[in-house]
Amino acid sequence: MKILLFLHGSYCHVRMVFEKRGEMPTIKEILQEERSRESTRLVLFLEEKFWKAYESSAYVLTKLYNFKPSKRYIKLVGEEIISVGFPKEQLSKYLSNAVIEANGKMCRAVVQCSQDEHAFGEWKESTRIKETKRKLAENFDVPEEWRPKTQVFREENLPVFKLVYDLLLRLFQETRKLGKDYRYSIGNDLKSDLFRVEVCVYHANETNDSVRKVTFIEEALDKLLEVKLMVRILHDSKQLSLKKYALLCEQMVMVEKHLKTWKNYNQKQ
Repeated sequence: MKILLFLHGSYCHVRMVFEKRGEMPTIKEILQEERSRESTRLVLFLEEKFWKAYESSAYVLTKLYNFKPSKRYIKLVGEEIISVGFPKEQLSKYLSNAVIEANGKMCRAVVQCSQDEHAFGEWKESTRIKETKRKLAENFDVPEEWRPKTQVFREENLPVFKLVYDLLLRLFQETRKLGKDYRYSIGNDLKSDLFRVEVCVYHANETNDSVRKVTFIEEALDKLLEVKLMVRILHDSKQLSLKKYALLCEQMVMVEKHLKTWKNYNQKQ
């Protein structure tokens, strides 16, 4: 059974109703459908919340709207596959004359167009494959000036750096769970201020000038105070449970204690 919806601007005309719940089509099924279509048709596939076009259909969309393609090696099919996509709500924005077809577990948007298979092949060949993060990390040669001195980042030599880092990791975990009104305001400010604390700790450890060292430590303490106040606000606003608030307070007290001890030591120099 098939459903056809003709899109005209923001309006849809339904010719036949079709409803079928099932699993998503596999990449093999999608590629088989893409490669067996008529050469004058552009086909997109609905994958959860996105319309995606593959291979030569992706080429046509990219040329029309300057989409950024994604090229990956798909182990399941043993080849490099290129695709583009956009949110399903934007179909009428890009392809107002698209015809939606649903057949089995596959939902497609079909548009009449002209294609140049030779140009597609050259375009695909020139598009760089998207490497995995692990592969990128293996291939990336870190410049010498970016490499941190081992003693700076070793916990036994600078415990406060590790304490701040652990606190930063915890805040990243907790701010993801905040309500929308808090996540992008106080949540971002929290992480930004704590990043600054860590940077100040780094610079304080780098300099041999006791006065500058104390200046950096004092800035770190000031930023830590802001962090403590914002964490308190999150707790009072019911964004953090008492248990999580207590754990964060314990970590912040440890950081503050180390910073003050470090500051006092350098003031005596």
